[in-house]
Amino acid sequence: MCASFNFEQLLDIVATRFLPRDMHDPLKSDSNTRDRLLHAFHLTTAPAILRSKFELLCSESLDPYLNCITPQNCDTAIKGRAGTGKTLLLIKEAINIANDPDNEVLFLTYNHSLLADIKRLTSYFSSGSLTDDNFKTIDSFFQSLMQRHHIISSPIRPDSSSDYEAEYYDALSRLHEIVISDEADSLISPTPTHFIIDEAQDISNIEREIIFSLYPASEMLAAVGIDQPMRKSNIGTWENIHTINVKSCRRMFSNVALFVNEVAAILKCDWHVDCSKAFPGGKVLLLDRYDRDIHDDLLRQQRKHGCDDYDMLLLTGSQHNQYLSDIINNIYDGRITENRKKPPADNQPRLYHYQSCRGIEGWTVVCLGLDAYYEEMMSKNDKVIKMMMPLTRAIDTLVIVLSGKDNHVSQTLLSAAESFPDFVTISRHDSSTKC
Repeated sequence: MCASFNFEQLLDIVATRFLPRDMHDPLKSDSNTRDRLLHAFHLTTAPAILRSKFELLCSESLDPYLNCITPQNCDTAIKGRAGTGKTLLLIKEAINIANDPDNEVLFLTYNHSLLADIKRLTSYFSSGSLTDDNFKTIDSFFQSLMQRHHIISSPIRPDSSSDYEAEYYDALSRLHEIVISDEADSLISPTPTHFIIDEAQDISNIEREIIFSLYPASEMLAAVGIDQPMRKSNIGTWENIHTINVKSCRRMFSNVALFVNEVAAILKCDWHVDCSKAFPGGKVLLLDRYDRDIHDDLLRQQRKHGCDDYDMLLLTGSQHNQYLSDIINNIYDGRITENRKKPPADNQPRLYHYQSCRGIEGWTVVCLGLDAYYEEMMSKNDKVIKMMMPLTRAIDTLVIVLSGKDNHVSQTLLSAAESFPDFVTISRHDSSTKC
């Protein structure tokens, strides 16, 4: 019967079973009871990675860092490597600030998929102090200012611009000229008292100056990822600002973190996270293929831990990956711009490009053709440290599907695997071996 009704309809059925002369009806006499039950149901049925984040936000484990934030007219940067909990610290502080009705929070970030996760996560707090209006992407925020001042007539889009970054910065420079000449208005109502900025390592000095000029009374809290910039130019600096350094791993289970640390050491990257306080466990799989059977088995394994299919994250470097043909119809394809207008469903594994994975995570993360993609990126003089970003997305299970080519990246991954025979498995076709 339960399959035929949603939870709200089942509450209505239960309510009809209460006889007024026999007992008190809590579902009708208290208008808040139904909302509380629905809220509890939505939270307990949320994907595992969002539930775990909610529990962490409700705990006191983040408070020692937040207590270091200097209140009143002092801007603060939270600095750390991938997976150290920077975004969670921002979210918890945003909730704390928004609980004061005199405050107005504007939360900015680059990644659309991360923004969707943050909105969903904050919706689990019944206080409702933060709504969708409190969140914007950084580009959309500045482009709304550009349109207001008739610098651009329509949004500049990466998928339709021949040189998005150049076009964006040309318009941004013109906006900056207007702002510093005192010809601009605040343009946002209500005026933000606090700007909270994630992925702030990519914020340019011009963008910071625009915010400071338009909103001089506002305070700024920013998360700055170490060695995580995506922009190749116009990167600002976050020096001479009150700084909180976070070093402990808060995403990856200890085994996954140990493996990623070893990869970084072999590549001679200046990259390391403290995994001494990480949750114990986790595993790594190195595969030479990926098909429907492997995909379904990984989903079954994570469901045993209370996960939804949403808790799987697949990453690829190309639009047409050979491994995706069997599963593409059953996943949320975040590579497609049109799809990003609505969030993924709980029964959909998520698929994104490598360059779009910053800030998001999965219980199980599958990196398709990772060695070939980053080998090509390094041949174009891209920094090898960027490979740390997809490797640090996994909580429990990191799956790396190799291209089959003998290259520097694949050799590095296989060498790192040899250091951890107890939790790294190398699978070649029909044989599976512990390192």
